[in-house]
Amino acid sequence: MKVSCIGSRASSDAEIALMEMLGARIVEAGHELWSGNAPGADQAYARGANRVRPELVTLCLPSEGFQRHAQHPKNRILIAPSVHQDPELYRIAEEYHGAWERLSAFVRKLMARNIMIVRDSQLCIARLNHDVPWGGGTGHGVRYCRAQSIEVIDLAVKEGLEKVQELTL
Repeated sequence: MKVSCIGSRASSDAEIALMEMLGARIVEAGHELWSGNAPGADQAYARGANRVRPELVTLCLPSEGFQRHAQHPKNRILIAPSVHQDPELYRIAEEYHGAWERLSAFVRKLMARNIMIVRDSQLCIARLNHDVPWGGGTGHGVRYCRAQSIEVIDLAVKEGLEKVQELTL
């Protein structure tokens, strides 16, 4: 099973510890963990998984070498393609973003990377930042998941924390 793990860079220490534990649980169960390697939530999930089975971690990066220090040599690394290489990926990213026309080329690549992470997932564990309009990049990925009927567990709300405690992988 592909489990996408995304979230806010502004996660608390307790949330980071939970994400590390979840990352480990996901790969212990033999599932693939997909994330974006951004500081905060993304790296926390991967850090936990890398302690157990780093070969089951796929990191989707906006560019070669992005946050290289947080990568494990056994991780699978995918680089987001340019719009010319994969226009369909960018079309999907644009569809789920509220202000595509205002984004720089690099931020559009980040949004395309978000879709790479969550596309074809069976489960998305997210730590949404509810203080940011539209939920930032994490909200972008979550909107796509919900439109595709991919289960989303939001660690930023009580219901999500309860659901993740009951989660059997």
